[in-house]
Amino acid sequence: VVSLLLLSLIILFFCLLLFCFLFPFFVFFFFFFKQKTAYEIYQCDWSSDVCSSDLSNRAGEMEADIEVVEGDAQNLDFPDNHFDGALATLVFCSIPDPIQALGELRRVVKDGGPVHFYEHVRHDRPVQGLVQDMANPVWKRLMDGCNLNRRTVSLIEQAGFTVKSVVQADISGPSA
Repeated sequence: VVSLLLLSLIILFFCLLLFCFLFPFFVFFFFFFKQKTAYEIYQCDWSSDVCSSDLSNRAGEMEADIEVVEGDAQNLDFPDNHFDGALATLVFCSIPDPIQALGELRRVVKDGGPVHFYEHVRHDRPVQGLVQDMANPVWKRLMDGCNLNRRTVSLIEQAGFTVKSVVQADISGPSA
């Protein structure tokens, strides 16, 4: 049992490592939108490396009006009820105070505005969750603060959002 758990941990670690290095251009941002005749989209990230001129150039190629802004999800520089909706992608695993950031997200999105999340979360199966718990200290150091085992859906609910649906995708390893 211990060797199977260790093997699972090693496989999980390498799969996640490959995922991060094979797909380095995944977007780890908040997207906010204001609905007008055309969409006005603001892309916010904490890293000035990510908010590079290359990202701005790619945003300029889109048909929508996209403004790339540097910001902190825990202290958004937008007025209350400024956006019609928001999309957060793969960001809440690494924010130091996710409840604060979720509160900011609620503040800047109009009441009733749609907020969508695309996040990885702690697995609800005991063995997989335990593997994530065991791998998290090393993973967090290697992956710039990313928490494998964060219970993001619970945090979203704690922040006052109403969760209408959760779609889970299970990344399975090779079958035996």
